[in-house]
Amino acid sequence: MTYISSICYHNIMFDESTNTLLQLTPHEIKILACLQYSELNISNLAKLCKFPRTTLYTALTSLTSRGLIETRTQGKARVVSRRPHMFIPKMFKTNKSLSIIEVWRDITKLKNQRIYAIQSTASMKEAVQRFNSGEFIPINELIKKNNIIIESILNRNHLSEYVSMYNHDSEMKKKILDSFENRMTDVTFVDNQYLHTKTDLVITHNRAYLMQWKKDVCIEIEEREIVDFLKQLFELVQGYGKKINFNQYVKESKLRLVKA
Repeated sequence: MTYISSICYHNIMFDESTNTLLQLTPHEIKILACLQYSELNISNLAKLCKFPRTTLYTALTSLTSRGLIETRTQGKARVVSRRPHMFIPKMFKTNKSLSIIEVWRDITKLKNQRIYAIQSTASMKEAVQRFNSGEFIPINELIKKNNIIIESILNRNHLSEYVSMYNHDSEMKKKILDSFENRMTDVTFVDNQYLHTKTDLVITHNRAYLMQWKKDVCIEIEEREIVDFLKQLFELVQGYGKKINFNQYVKESKLRLVKA
């Protein structure tokens, strides 16, 4: 059963993924846990946390600078509380290997939309190694059925490497190429030396997603300004690449497969 956790400021789940997302130290985690249900003055917070005042102040400074907590003066005491209404992205986690596929299925329900995606060759290989070959085919069919335009930025060797991973299975290779054929797409290549990340970026009209296939983690961002910022970065990178005719590439690949 897929586990989806929507992380909010007043109900932070202190697991390994959340700590990594927020880049929290053990001392910062302890402070936020102590402040989960009420505000505390420095003396009481120090007693609960049970670490030296110097360590406490260092952690408080870090948390304050990142907007995770706020302090105020109450009489002669300094009171610390967790900052209300703080935005934290949603994180999707699962104990099944279908989580990111399910996210993509939801994305491809957006009919007549334009979707922007960045995927390195390294990330593509991790996706193929983790999931069964046929699981990507329905995604491609949905993209075509719902008239979705995919603008993607890929490494120059991305498509050739992807196809070659199925050289041992010509039937599956043909099915994959068929699912790609006649898709509305706008593909831009960048040199292999510039894109090595193993995390994908996918942007829709109102959301952005960071996907890590090997760890099976997807972070969904709904904050509009962040989504717009990521889209501008996409357009900047796109300007340094070279556009190709993706459908022509698929046709040529199918011809080579028939001749083989």
